[in-house]
Amino acid sequence: MGSLLAETIPLALAGAVSPILFVEVLAVISGPQRLRRGLAFAAGATIPLIAVATLVLLAGDAVSLPKSPTATAVIDIVLGAALLAFGASALFHAPRHKEAGAGRQPSKDPKRTFVFGIGSMTTNVTTLAFFIPAVKQIGSAEVAVEERLLVTALTILIVLAPALVPLAAAAVAPDASTRALTGLRDFLHDRGRGLRIVLGVGFGVWLLAKGIGELS
Repeated sequence: MGSLLAETIPLALAGAVSPILFVEVLAVISGPQRLRRGLAFAAGATIPLIAVATLVLLAGDAVSLPKSPTATAVIDIVLGAALLAFGASALFHAPRHKEAGAGRQPSKDPKRTFVFGIGSMTTNVTTLAFFIPAVKQIGSAEVAVEERLLVTALTILIVLAPALVPLAAAAVAPDASTRALTGLRDFLHDRGRGLRIVLGVGFGVWLLAKGIGELS
């Protein structure tokens, strides 16, 4: 399982670099009922990740990815090309001055915040671009079902870090965490494009090389 973790954890960490999700969760926990609304948002954001992971793993089982190195290699090449395109799009398209998603104000109702979390993750291309390849690595690994589920759960938790870390900080030290979270938000806003380029191109090249190597 060690080699599987070595392949999935970096992709999950890359998927956690999501300025939009971070901005939205800060808006959620800045109002009344911050903990209830924050938990509702995080729970909602978990739903699309579970759905995507289930679909990818079931599809992998349907084509017997662990026993089909050719199919695994082809999928790696396709995903690598997609990540390269993802990184290139950030290189050639400058971000808008206004942070994407910053204009979407979450409801003060925890139930609506839950729905807001679902919508936020469903449309979060940055996170899903890395999450899908991570789950594919899990689906193609020859490991026990229990290990596959454990690594999938760990991957989801890491990807949810932009929602869970601010929530935990607000619960433990609401006043002291405000400045730190604001500083991190500004850093992600300023460096998000560069990170997207580096991570997209880097992991794209890795998956392409991995897929081509498996076909050789």
